[in-house]
Amino acid sequence: MALHGKQIQSGSVANDRLATASNTASANSVVVSKANAKIDLSYIPVDELNLSGSVAFAEDSFTTLATTADGDAVSAVGLSQTPSQSSVPLIYLNGVLIKGLKYGDKTGSAYFSNTNGSTAAARNALTSGTLLHWNASVAGFQLQPGWSVKLVYTV
Repeated sequence: MALHGKQIQSGSVANDRLATASNTASANSVVVSKANAKIDLSYIPVDELNLSGSVAFAEDSFTTLATTADGDAVSAVGLSQTPSQSSVPLIYLNGVLIKGLKYGDKTGSAYFSNTNGSTAAARNALTSGTLLHWNASVAGFQLQPGWSVKLVYTV
């Protein structure tokens, strides 16, 4: 079976996780047959998602500043657009999906803030210019200057 031109090994995705109308998928579409079903595409590199249609995506790319303390801004560059209310931004650091992002809570590996890091922004409070902040004590490492960051979200 192919999904967006990528071959998926038979049996690697359980039928209850990915079901289509005919149990097949084409390079052009996947139809999910379960109500409220979600497909986790986080294992596919962002450059290969090639998503299109009625959903508009924004992709912000920038490089990191060095972090030395929890709550330091990842970059002086914020979100370029206001995400949709249902958007769940994905963060890629040097091409690797970062997990542990928190909304309205500063205890994750990263969080968005509209107040220079003093408070965490709720997901529905993200706007153009909102900055991403880093917690090295949670993530396990500080950011080095010049690392690549990519944010992908719906608008």
